[in-house]
Amino acid sequence: MIEVQYLLASFDLWGILLSVIAMGFVYSFRGQDKKGGNILLFMLLTIIMIDLNEGLSYVLRGRPGSTVYVLQQIFVFGIYFFFHLMIIETTLYMGHVTCFRGGSKPGWWSNIIVLICFISMISLILSRIINYSYGFDENNYYYRMSGSYFLTTLPLILCLILLMIRVMMTWSVLSLLEKLSFLLITVIPVASAVLQIFFLGWPISSIGITVALIIFSISYEMDYARRLLRVEKELQDERLKLFQSQIQPHFIYNSLNAIRSLCPDESEAGEAIDHFAGFLRGTVDMISESGLVSARQELNTVENYLYLEKKRFEDKVTIITAIEDTGFEVPAFTIQTLVENAIRHGIRKNKHGIGTLKLSTRYEDGVHVIEVADDGAGFDVEDYHRRREEGNMTEIHVGLYNLEKRLELMCKGRLEIESHIGEGTVARVSIFDEASKAGRKADS
Repeated sequence: MIEVQYLLASFDLWGILLSVIAMGFVYSFRGQDKKGGNILLFMLLTIIMIDLNEGLSYVLRGRPGSTVYVLQQIFVFGIYFFFHLMIIETTLYMGHVTCFRGGSKPGWWSNIIVLICFISMISLILSRIINYSYGFDENNYYYRMSGSYFLTTLPLILCLILLMIRVMMTWSVLSLLEKLSFLLITVIPVASAVLQIFFLGWPISSIGITVALIIFSISYEMDYARRLLRVEKELQDERLKLFQSQIQPHFIYNSLNAIRSLCPDESEAGEAIDHFAGFLRGTVDMISESGLVSARQELNTVENYLYLEKKRFEDKVTIITAIEDTGFEVPAFTIQTLVENAIRHGIRKNKHGIGTLKLSTRYEDGVHVIEVADDGAGFDVEDYHRRREEGNMTEIHVGLYNLEKRLELMCKGRLEIESHIGEGTVARVSIFDEASKAGRKADS
């Protein structure tokens, strides 16, 4: 009997080890879907707690004594408690995945499952206070009390059945691995509840849930790889379009030089042509880059762009720059995107199209910081995050989302946005010094 206990405990130990490994992979690849990654991390942590409590409970079976009795109460209660938590997390993860895949938002079914789980948790706590549902004999072996056991089991089975129905309703938007994982995490515990009537004490549910979460983790990592390949393909397509139209920039350069020669040396028109040619040349050079570009190179292009915008809008747009740091590299069009958004979607949407743009760079505590601030119209940041999760983004949302992806993938950079409607927006890019160096090595 002792050998069987340790055999069962070894299953839980292997489950813990595999779950810890899966957590490491999910944490490493969660940059593109942090919300889904965080939920999956909590699910893996929960199954670790289930396996840990279950394994310790197996080891203590058959050992008499009041201390062991108290520990058994804690461990078995922990198994039931974390299993309730797992159902809630699975419900949240399913809602996130279906929404992320373009399916419908979580509705009444999600709220009902969470409500049933909370009621069942209260019932579980009461079962320990008034001592029903399950107990322990003089040797601290677990046993179920007839009838009352199902009061704590049936709500969980009902939740799992609702989850199974939801899986079928969202079948078309789930990947093959996600379908398999959701079926495992719902069907196996239900089957286990039936089998445990005849085979009490075998860790069928925890093994099934662990396998399901491992498959979830593999699916999550494969999604990350697919998104990375898609971004790389988009960059290749952009470069291909540039190469196909190389004749056009050269023709424009030659035309601008010809026009410039007709202008007096000190004329405003000639100066504007010089800045436009500089902006065009810088833009074409950055598009042709496959990796990172120097901050100085992009700032030169942005300087030409701001000169032209200042000429266009005159006193309506005030530009303040404080460039203290240029010794790092960024994905092409990082600063240009933020500056253009600040003018087009911030200042120009302000009353009378009047406002101030502040562009600054600095180096502090090993981090290169780019900051673009405006006192324009502002926007709802929460709406941006919600639209990003739902895949329903406007022009400004798409630009910011693509910039976030490129920063994360190319140099482990981070984009932070603070905005208030009617007050303005501050966009801040942070690039760790080591990440910028790593990006340069990768490009070379």
